Amino acid sequence: MTSKRLFWTIAVLFTICRLNAQILDGAAQSSTFRISLPYSYTLTEGTWGASPYISYKHDFGTWGNGTLITQYDITKRAFVSQLWLGLIAKDKYYLLSRSIYNYRTRSYSHGLAGTIKLPYNYTIDATWSDMLTSRNGTATDRLQMLVGYRRTKFIANVGYSMLFQPGVVANLRIIFSQHYFLQMKYDGGINQLSITSLINL
Repeated sequence: MTSKRLFWTIAVLFTICRLNAQILDGAAQSSTFRISLPYSYTLTEGTWGASPYISYKHDFGTWGNGTLITQYDITKRAFVSQLWLGLIAKDKYYLLSRSIYNYRTRSYSHGLAGTIKLPYNYTIDATWSDMLTSRNGTATDRLQMLVGYRRTKFIANVGYSMLFQPGVVANLRIIFSQHYFLQMKYDGGINQLSITSLINL
């Protein structure tokens, strides 16, 4: 690990030491419509990226929901469609299925994620991304295990990504109101920082 990479890892981890992943949020999105404005910065290459999206969520009673997402990757000039299916049990167990199609590369991928709420505002989160792809099989699978904690207006988690591109993963979400969130993430596997504005409508 280079000194620059070590510095950013320590900085992000220090920021979230007061530390729930977006898994729970995706399975239990509070609003019908959402606008997201994510920006990313790759530390190794020094490049920026942006891929805003708008989503529509429909509830199936109290046990689950479906979310349609339309996204445009400005950097890669690619339209992406996503379908999220969330299942909720006893407001404690959350399961999120994410199907993703990239129209530019004509490729499909699928991810599965889950969250378990623990006492004292802790959570355990697991995400298996790229578990099904139309091109690379299991070569690009990423399995992430995280521990999360919620405190007033701060929600965050920290853990490790395994299999393809392993490394430390950390998230911090600042809740300004029920309609506006700001989320920051560090992914050590791809050496990338990202910041996302989330607006619930």
